[in-house]
Amino acid sequence: MIPQAQRTAPINNLAISVKTEAAIARARSLAATGRQSEALAALHQLGSMASIPVGKQASIANALFDLGDPSGALQVAEQAMSGRIENVEDYEGLVGVLARSGRPDLAQIALQRAGELAGSSSEGQRAYGRLSASVMISQADEARLAGRYAESFDILQQAYAAAPDNTEILSSLARLYSAGGMAANAAQSYQLVLARKAGDRDALLG
Repeated sequence: MIPQAQRTAPINNLAISVKTEAAIARARSLAATGRQSEALAALHQLGSMASIPVGKQASIANALFDLGDPSGALQVAEQAMSGRIENVEDYEGLVGVLARSGRPDLAQIALQRAGELAGSSSEGQRAYGRLSASVMISQADEARLAGRYAESFDILQQAYAAAPDNTEILSSLARLYSAGGMAANAAQSYQLVLARKAGDRDALLG
């Protein structure tokens, strides 16, 4: 172990990030065994720690959302937005949870800031494409819930063009097919999700 006095800021951040990911994994495991309130309490405590890097705050927010606490997820995401974000990757988790938590305005602000950081490099543009897709998925879900199925499908096509590897697009498409009474298509889409992301809760339930 590296002595505390010899640790640089990057080393400390890495150590915190590893511990945070482990804590999130433990919380998810607790929820999976029916200890939901204990899992959420652990995530809330983790999210309140000022030392957690912004990118990991986004991971905490997403875990809270996935475990059924959208208000807690939004609180952590808003806290992360007020911090110093220096790379596009840290925005990836934030944009998705902000859009899914009913704050598309903040998601658009995050997307705009991410675009400024992305630059013109191919890597930056790919990251920005993933972010754009996250916002579009939320827009597609909103259109679906309002009964605008054709609009939802068109938005998902655009999202797929921006980020073809994003499994959330397939999940949203499956939800759209289910809403439209196309059970076979929905099942096929969920199978594609499971092929990419084994154990996905929504796909298993769908």
